[in-house]
Amino acid sequence: MPSLAAIRPEPSVQLRRSDPPMQMRTVIQYGDLQDFTFDWGTGQQDGKVATSMHAELDPADPKTGSDTGGSDAFDRLMTALETHTNTTWVRGHLLNHDLGGLAIYNNLFPITTAANSAHYHEVEKNVKHWVGEGCEVEYNVDAKQSKEAGSPDGLFVCDAEVTADPNGAGLLNEKIHKVIVSHGNTTPTTQVRYAKKANKNVTKHAGVLYGADNTVYRDSYRPLSRDPAWDHQGGNAGINNVKAAKVNLSPIGVSSWESGRSRAAKKAARKQAERNRAWQSPLITGNYDGEFYGHEVEYF
Repeated sequence: MPSLAAIRPEPSVQLRRSDPPMQMRTVIQYGDLQDFTFDWGTGQQDGKVATSMHAELDPADPKTGSDTGGSDAFDRLMTALETHTNTTWVRGHLLNHDLGGLAIYNNLFPITTAANSAHYHEVEKNVKHWVGEGCEVEYNVDAKQSKEAGSPDGLFVCDAEVTADPNGAGLLNEKIHKVIVSHGNTTPTTQVRYAKKANKNVTKHAGVLYGADNTVYRDSYRPLSRDPAWDHQGGNAGINNVKAAKVNLSPIGVSSWESGRSRAAKKAARKQAERNRAWQSPLITGNYDGEFYGHEVEYF
């Protein structure tokens, strides 16, 4: 069983969206836990779930994650979601287990199986590709439940960028700015975007919204690279059922997800967004049907 010190952020670690450390090394930080309340009409169940994670990934400093084997994270909430919705659920990693993400309480959030698949294809496999190509990466995820009281719906706000490309792979400044939406009771139609073929409308218990300056799509990289040094171990109760020391991570500034801005302008916009915690939805685009548009207000 690992000690808490093994997953406790070091005091010298920089906080999210601050200037990078002078010497790159892999840094993984987790935010505090939040309440998730599911109300199915005749009852409700609460659970403590993850809020956020920040990672600075150095290909030369690989970390080992863990899968959700043996996890008891929000057990009663998971049972309620499986019983009282018409879809299947997983304990979703904010930081993937093959990128150093442990299946500890601070890194798990309930999402539909469909949303977990969307998270992999839209975000995680591409971040793994960047690391596999030797790139340094800054990667942030915020997890949120819908503001509609008792809704099973949630989302992952994903913000990742290649900050260094020492091998000249042509990936410097590539960005993933996406929101992965998990729908517990509805199946909205959303447009999945591709780089090399026609976009496709899909109807599932999941959806994707795209930041205006997102540069990466499901088929952007073929073949995909993966560094086997970044791997995971099978989870068990001793490894996983631990709460990490929280780090106060500022929310992702979605208002900076706009093309054509300088780095300084983006930083200023991000600070403003963090001050007023505003979501400027015109900078997030998607092709949901009418059922979702009414619901979108409850998220943003």
